[in-house]
Amino acid sequence: MSANSSMSAGVLAGQATKLITERLSAIERLLHRQLELAQSNRRNALGSGSVAGGGTIGVAPGPIVNANPKRTGLSVQNNGAAGNLTLGLGTTQPQSGTGLLLAPGASWDGRVSGALWLGSVSVVGSTTGVVYSWLEA
Repeated sequence: MSANSSMSAGVLAGQATKLITERLSAIERLLHRQLELAQSNRRNALGSGSVAGGGTIGVAPGPIVNANPKRTGLSVQNNGAAGNLTLGLGTTQPQSGTGLLLAPGASWDGRVSGALWLGSVSVVGSTTGVVYSWLEA
């Protein structure tokens, strides 16, 4: 074995060792984060409803999801076959067609300009009977 071959083998062994160490460190960080999430008291909330008479929610309009500074995810879906669902962000009684509109079958990922919305969400339908569901993490 020549001196150049021994040197190349040594360099390759050093690079391999460095790569393995970096990968193990990344795996350790992921496992640590998974453990944190598993041990936290985080819980998901799920709900659904139907827009009742006059295009308002229920008898007493109000948020379907309250403001939550610890929110890690949010999704709202218009499950109806007809009628738009208007989402009011930070308001208790949005006017139909004046907020974020979800057509039948459409959903919203809870983001505004790429950032997760932490405020309250209210809904109103363009027609009576619009069905919706939501999930908050």
